[in-house]
Formats: sequence, C-alpha cells, structure tokens
Amino acid sequence: MFDKIFAILNISPANSQSGAAMQVDNGLMSPPRLPVHLVAHFFPKVLAIFMVLAGLAVVSPLACAHHGSSAYDFSKLITLKATVTSLEWGNPHCILHFDSKDEKGAITPWSLEMYNPLWMARAGWNKATLKPGDEIVVTFHPSKNAGGNGFIRIPESKIVFHGQSLNLDENGSASAPPPPAN
Repeated sequence: MFDKIFAILNISPANSQSGAAMQVDNGLMSPPRLPVHLVAHFFPKVLAIFMVLAGLAVVSPLACAHHGSSAYDFSKLITLKATVTSLEWGNPHCILHFDSKDEKGAITPWSLEMYNPLWMARAGWNKATLKPGDEIVVTFHPSKNAGGNGFIRIPESKIVFHGQSLNLDENGSASAPPPPAN
C-alpha cells in the first residue's frame, strides 16, 4: 500500500537500519530516504489533519453566511394584496416573492424572508404550498430602508390564501411566541 504512496510522493523508503542522511548512488547525491516505519506511523495522522483543515475551509464560509434580522422594522406591519411570483425553498430561509399593485396600478415586486425549510415543513408547508399566480393577502414587517423586502414573524405576520390563514408556526399554533431575533 505504501509503495504506491511513495511513488506518488516521489519518496523512496530506506531500510530503517541505514541511518544515512543522504544516499549516494553512482556518485550523485539523492534526497534523504524516510524510514518506512516513520512514514507508516505519521502519514495517516498528517492526512487526517489535512482533511480536517480542508473541511473547515469549506464549512467556515457557510457558517458566516447567516445574517440577523436587524434590517427589518418590527414596529411596523404592512398588509398587501399580492400575486405570488415564486417561493424559494432553501436554507438559511425560505423566500416568498410576490408582486403587489398600488392604488395607481403600479406593480411593486417584494421578497419576504420566512423561516427555514424545516420550520416551514413543521408548520405544514412544502415548496408547492404557494405557486406563481396564487393570489394572497400578506401581513409582514417591512425593511427599514423601504425597499421591496420584508420579514415574517409570528404571531403578528400572516399569509391568507383562499380565505384561510396559512400556518407559520412550527408547533401548529398561531399564538406561539416568535423565535428569538438573530
């Protein structure tokens, strides 16, 4: 097994009794040879450390990707009649996209940050609960910058579809306390 590793790494194992720092072959100096027992002992540990570091390099940016809810104004609620354009079902949050018309008929696109897919599934949702073209009435917290973004937070936020309020609480109760703000 180690013969293949030695070949890949261009290392030639030496006899563990040789003790020579440099091997002389036909008068030319060659790099020192590592004793087989040292390579066999340390190689799995070095490989394991390398794999852990590589894994951390991949996972650490994902851990930093989550954001807080400080961009939203929790002192205000907006209620709009809207038409669903899409429902993104993915981590860290599901996003409901919809269009609403103002009194002049101008269309405003909105993106509404909801809970994570696990929370939403426990509340009875799936990625096909709302489809493009569905008419809804939605109550939510707008962003502080007055952009087309909002945030769902129970118990004050609602989504009404076909006259029925869709459950947003993972415990099945519309009166549960809101999750902690991030």
